[in-house]
Amino acid sequence: MTGNNALLLIETKGMCGLVDAQDRIPKTSDVEFFHFILLGGGHAITVFQGPVAELIYAYERNLDELKKLPELHAASIIKGPHPDLYGFIKKEKIEYPESSAALGIVETKGFVPMAVAADDALKSGFVTARTWITIGGGITSFTVRGDVASVRSAVEHSEAGVPEPYKYRHLVIDNPHQDIDEKRLEIRTGHGQRSSAGPAIGFFETRSFAALMRGVDAGLKKGATELTGIYKTGSTLISAGFTGTLSETESALNAACSAAGELMECRSRVLIPNRHREVDRIL
Repeated sequence: MTGNNALLLIETKGMCGLVDAQDRIPKTSDVEFFHFILLGGGHAITVFQGPVAELIYAYERNLDELKKLPELHAASIIKGPHPDLYGFIKKEKIEYPESSAALGIVETKGFVPMAVAADDALKSGFVTARTWITIGGGITSFTVRGDVASVRSAVEHSEAGVPEPYKYRHLVIDNPHQDIDEKRLEIRTGHGQRSSAGPAIGFFETRSFAALMRGVDAGLKKGATELTGIYKTGSTLISAGFTGTLSETESALNAACSAAGELMECRSRVLIPNRHREVDRIL
């Protein structure tokens, strides 16, 4: 097939509706399957690629039947996707940008609106979309890097295009702390090594990745601490931890909760002045 210059994304809650769509679309038009994602929280996504006309025909021909599915969450056609979007969706060939670049985050209710917004961001200016992450419940974010003006423009443009029912949170950090980079965005697992930063540890938890990253940046800039990692526990809960001396860790934790709370409630927090060594096994 030639002319693969469009993507059709379909997102359902549960597999039954997705299986139905997976059968209908290729029977209707000359398109190719591109990717499949089980997002968690019941969300499942299938992506087809092909010429714009073929995908529009397949989508419109089956739209009435798709709308009858109680599981349908979102569906969209991306015409002329940015070249980087293909690898972005599959999380392929991610090249991490310099940590000094501004950081932008757009967070949506569902994968499909997030992918459409990421494409808009990539097309809007000189930014790179480096990764996407879900915190459960279908809440999905993407990150962009670039100079401050470009990142602000990309986030504002892409977030404005997200339909109201799918909007969640968005954020721009002009000068993120050097320890904030895409290599630390995925879940951390226990390594059993005690940090030398100090005996205290502080954790905070929220229900937004954008809010969490706002808090992490503020905390790292406030106190002389180390970030233990980002932890996804599912059902939209996500947390981060700082370690250092008691005073520095408490200062970082207070700053983090205050900053995160500007976007989403800081659901819980804990400060341990002198943690037991067993705590490090789960960090």
